[in-house]
Amino acid sequence: MESGSGPGTFQNKKVLFFNQLVFCDINNSPSTSPSPNQHTNTNIMPGKFDLADLDSRMQAVIDAFEAHPDCQPPTPNPTMFFTYDFIRNSHNQLKAIDRSKYDSGDKKADEALTEVVGRNSFSQVLITNPNPDMAAKLTGGGPTADFGPDIKQKIQTLVDIKPTSS
Repeated sequence: MESGSGPGTFQNKKVLFFNQLVFCDINNSPSTSPSPNQHTNTNIMPGKFDLADLDSRMQAVIDAFEAHPDCQPPTPNPTMFFTYDFIRNSHNQLKAIDRSKYDSGDKKADEALTEVVGRNSFSQVLITNPNPDMAAKLTGGGPTADFGPDIKQKIQTLVDIKPTSS
């Protein structure tokens, strides 16, 4: 198993490595046939996330961006704005997840949450990367941004959330 990002295999399962998170494609045997929208392992990621806690932490990151001086109209820093917009869109994706479907192990709800968690991890990489040009290049080539300690602390708190064991 190789470290880093990109697809690979581990114990005959397809695996995608993304910033220390491992997402597995569950291989179901013919004798176990789940419904089309459900995994035999109820989640793509082991355990369940507290969606209210995740929502609260994402809102704290958004609030920190909105309070940052470089994110203020009429001319916000483009790198800051695009990163903020990416996180805000991720938050909107979280809010679109049907909690009852997620709680029941619905495959599409699990996949949607996996996408949100992955986007949050990517945001953390953009914000805390020691190379300030990385975020600028990946968000449209604008000027670098100083995200400041508040945004960095809030994004770290966000990605530190862990699922409960199932």
